[in-house]
Amino acid sequence: MIAAGSISGFVREHIRRRLFLYILVCLSLAAGCVGGGMAADSVDGTGRTAIRSSLEEYFAHPVAALGEPGTDRLVYEALTGDVLPTAGLVWLLGLTIIGAPAILVVTFFRGFALGFTARFLVDMFQWRGGLLAAAALLPHNLLSLAGLVMAAVAGLRFASGAARILLGLRTEHTVYGQFASSFVLAAAGAVCILGARFVEAYVTPVLIDLTTQYLL
Repeated sequence: MIAAGSISGFVREHIRRRLFLYILVCLSLAAGCVGGGMAADSVDGTGRTAIRSSLEEYFAHPVAALGEPGTDRLVYEALTGDVLPTAGLVWLLGLTIIGAPAILVVTFFRGFALGFTARFLVDMFQWRGGLLAAAALLPHNLLSLAGLVMAAVAGLRFASGAARILLGLRTEHTVYGQFASSFVLAAAGAVCILGARFVEAYVTPVLIDLTTQYLL
């Protein structure tokens, strides 16, 4: 109980100190989702047919489409396809300081992709598309987006702290402290993204299969 209370207090204090950055990153993701949903309406008939065919082919056999990935391959694909291009990228952008605004661009386009996919599924299958979108997108993205937000906040936090030090303003930590703090937070985000790949590989296809069997 004491340990749980300590962890809860640590998390609350962590979020409180970085609340503005968390809100900023989440707003960027939300704006991307809205933009992606609106962009789905602009796809022409040919594009809609091609996307629909690809989705229907995947949803027909989601587990078979994924195959039987081994743990080593999953970790490698997660590191090269998810962790480095997302958590690693946004953290490195923060380390450059001048690249920090691009972090919000990355989070916006991640939200854009999710919004586009969800809206397209709803347009395809109406109310059933909403359930399908939840099964196909929600499980692994809960972890993946949490990891991305954490890494983005880590990058922005370091950039803001380092900028204050360069300008001669007072800060809570030295630049080394800022680096260590941001690295730990980005690493935690990377672990979430890595876990999301396993959820996407072993949980999401099963949920899609159940959803398509009973609803589509």
